[in-house]
Amino acid sequence: GAPASDSSKSTSTGNLSCIKGAQALMGSLANASSDQVAHALLIVAASCAGAVTLEESGSKSQSSGSADTPTHRQRAEKLLKAVQTQAEQLDAGQADKLLIKGELGTGISSKVLRATWRGLEVAVKTMAFTSSGSGPETPLGRAVTEAALCTSLNHPNIVATYHYEFKRMETSAAEGEQLAVVDAAGQKADGQGGKATTDYKLFLIQELCHTTLDGGLLLKIYHHADGKPCEPRVFATLVEVASGLVHLHSKNIIHGDLKTVNVLLKADLRLTHGMVAKLADFGLSAVMDPTRTHLSNYKRGTPFYVAPEVVEAGKVTPASDLYSFGVLMWAVYVDKLPYVKVDGRFKGNPAFPNFPAWANPGLVALVQRCLSRDPSLRPTAHQVHQWLTALADAVADEEPVAPGLPPV
Repeated sequence: GAPASDSSKSTSTGNLSCIKGAQALMGSLANASSDQVAHALLIVAASCAGAVTLEESGSKSQSSGSADTPTHRQRAEKLLKAVQTQAEQLDAGQADKLLIKGELGTGISSKVLRATWRGLEVAVKTMAFTSSGSGPETPLGRAVTEAALCTSLNHPNIVATYHYEFKRMETSAAEGEQLAVVDAAGQKADGQGGKATTDYKLFLIQELCHTTLDGGLLLKIYHHADGKPCEPRVFATLVEVASGLVHLHSKNIIHGDLKTVNVLLKADLRLTHGMVAKLADFGLSAVMDPTRTHLSNYKRGTPFYVAPEVVEAGKVTPASDLYSFGVLMWAVYVDKLPYVKVDGRFKGNPAFPNFPAWANPGLVALVQRCLSRDPSLRPTAHQVHQWLTALADAVADEEPVAPGLPPV
């Protein structure tokens, strides 16, 4: 490597001298009184400040017996308290810092990372977006809504959000590619002629879960080898999803994007089925005035899950969530997606919403009710929860299927 500069040599020599002096000083305190130790501490502090060398202080402390030890002790105690306070402040500052450990997943407009925060293993959802426009329908508006909703919700079947933070970043068009800035349509936004734009990044620090409900289906934890569902586990999970939805609707919150990838699974060995389901991703959620019958101009949702009234008229109500839940229940029970990919394009699955002949008639009837084109004919979240609870109780004595969730 490059040779050390004169200043680095001087610092290195000084550090070595300091170490030798400290060793000599500490060696002389083997049988020292508390006053002498206090005096020595003050000398070390003075040496750190450059007021005296440890070699000089060590020799003086051995030869001088007339030091004002109470004063030295008081000053040393004051110094130690100051150092302790500073250390606590540093610890507090470090505690809030995220230690990123890896990536858990990536979406169109967001990324989920695994991290440690305040001693907890957490998931960090990050989303970058431009500041263009204003209002609740802009990327910034939706991010603010998501952050506010996430931190206000407290329920065992809704993913816990511990903290959120917006960071403002100035970037050029060239840097925009690195930030993966997204526009209102969820597409990557290109820079405009190299001009600097104001971009933001949202950090949501949330509890760490093992996988999504979609991931659970891929792991085959809901079905036997013959393809039939393990009804105790399927119904238990659906009851939990319904429970989270009941809580949302009690707060006049419409989820707006209920689907298998927006339900997280977390291992919980206290439960018979070994895990708990939690609603997540409130990026398309909306709060509805309880005096209104619906929200208008709502053009959001995931194709093949979204209710027909949203697609056709832009109207959304809590019943719209129940349609999406009906699609989700069908997908989990029959282990199929509501869409297929043909020639590179997504199309509705011809099998949807049919059930095999052996399907549980109670679940079939519930799904059919939820998929009613008329929103007024759909059951409420509370009614669905009661219905599913009855189905779960009826099969509670059956053995759950293995395997369970793998380690996170």
